[in-house]
Amino acid sequence: MDKVTLVVAEKHLEGALKLIPGWWGVKTVSVGPKGAILIKHMRGEKLNRNHDTLMLAQLLWKDECIDVLERWGYSKGIKSKPRFELWNIIAENIPIANLRPEVRTALKKRVGWKVKAWQAESAPTNKAVSRLT
Repeated sequence: MDKVTLVVAEKHLEGALKLIPGWWGVKTVSVGPKGAILIKHMRGEKLNRNHDTLMLAQLLWKDECIDVLERWGYSKGIKSKPRFELWNIIAENIPIANLRPEVRTALKKRVGWKVKAWQAESAPTNKAVSRLT
């Protein structure tokens, strides 16, 4: 990604800062005294100057990998391959300048994945959410 902002509950801020790169922006979210959601800007995002094609490919789910590879003419024998092999094929064959918009589009097209993941959790308010820019 070119820029990323992590929105995290205040109690997870310290741990999150240890895990994320310095170019990520950070905002904290909390509930105010009257129940309003409060968002506090902690650190602005910067442009990612360290793009890694494999890491970018790893953001894709298997069906998204297949879609990308088919658009790029790599459709033979890919549907039976595991996701990690598809990531390698993508990383080796698609230039990063072309992969970035493919991944961005795939992430923005995802619908309902947060809801499904949160339904399985007992404390959905403790999840961190990233904003794609």
